[in-house]
Amino acid sequence: IDVRPFAPMLAPYLFLGEVLLDAQRSHVGLPARLQGRDYLAAVIGLNRIAGSGLAIVDAFFERRKSLDRFVRDVQQVAGSYLASFLVPLLAVKDAIAQGIPEERIARDIRGHEFIGPVVRMIPFLSQRLPERPGLTRATPYVQETPLLSQLTGILRRTPTPVETELSRLGVRFGDIVPPSTGDAEIDRRAAQLVSEELASQLEPRITSRSYKVRDDAQKKDELLRRIAKIRNRASKRALKEFGHRRTKRLERLRGRERVVPI
Repeated sequence: IDVRPFAPMLAPYLFLGEVLLDAQRSHVGLPARLQGRDYLAAVIGLNRIAGSGLAIVDAFFERRKSLDRFVRDVQQVAGSYLASFLVPLLAVKDAIAQGIPEERIARDIRGHEFIGPVVRMIPFLSQRLPERPGLTRATPYVQETPLLSQLTGILRRTPTPVETELSRLGVRFGDIVPPSTGDAEIDRRAAQLVSEELASQLEPRITSRSYKVRDDAQKKDELLRRIAKIRNRASKRALKEFGHRRTKRLERLRGRERVVPI
């Protein structure tokens, strides 16, 4: 449990207690539980956003083989820190979203890891960010009752039949999202293609009689196989489309007149 948002000074004392217990365990010959990363996380753990310091440590240790991914993670944490100062704007944004449907649409910050979290908090300006694909639904995610959510703190989202079935069978989000290519535009397009195909294919299947007579293990196995095929097709198509766009851009650049200074 992360207690830092509620008692910022409590976490260091709890960690100090763990250090003392670790010393006692070492004294009686038991292996120590704390590792180097625990001490590092404790040192930078006093941060304004709960868990942001630990997120950097986890990103470094778990993804240290990918420097680009680590840099993006750090940029996103820094952007989230700046965005935390704009939290009061959420009340205004939710009030506006109650009457303007475009403000309810969830936005994707991939490719804008640093400035994206800030822009996402600002009414109207947030619409400049691309829509976040729904993956398990054909339409993007939207905030259904923004004003009610602001007043009660309850985020309401009505699941689709496909989402209900996937959740019931324990299908994870990682089983659905296409593998990352490192390019935000390609990844977003692949996710959009998955969302367009997945709902249209799975919904008729889960309501069919032949599907209902199967047990849950068979249902999950079948859905995972179908999802894997959809993911593969989406990834290949997104890469192909990106290749065509890149070729056209190069052709346009090559066709321009070159001005050589004399």
